[in-house]
Amino acid sequence: MLISKRSRKTQRSDSPFHSRFRQIEADFPLRQYLRCRDEFTQRIIHSAVLSGIIVALVLFGRTLHHLFQRHGALVSPWYERTALFALAVVCWLLVRRIWRNLTTLRELRAEMGVLRSRIDDPGD
Repeated sequence: MLISKRSRKTQRSDSPFHSRFRQIEADFPLRQYLRCRDEFTQRIIHSAVLSGIIVALVLFGRTLHHLFQRHGALVSPWYERTALFALAVVCWLLVRRIWRNLTTLRELRAEMGVLRSRIDDPGD
């Protein structure tokens, strides 16, 4: 542990936190596997949360439609159409994000399989 100012200045200037894994990261398949597993879990949770948001938006759209039916007699019908269209666009964008997460999950699963085989059979 570096205590004095002089000893702190003698550190490498490339990074304040030097990691021994940074340069030869390809040689550590276990570390890469754990990173892939963490990202896999994160993507699953993210997709589930986005799915819940889509359900909430659909329910909100239904409520909005009923609101315009009951209280929007003197309002132009384009207000309702515009609001529901905006909700549909947001839902479509969320569906696209979920789809990208699912394709990334497939890629991560394949990469995890390769890394798992490298862990089980180091070969060197």
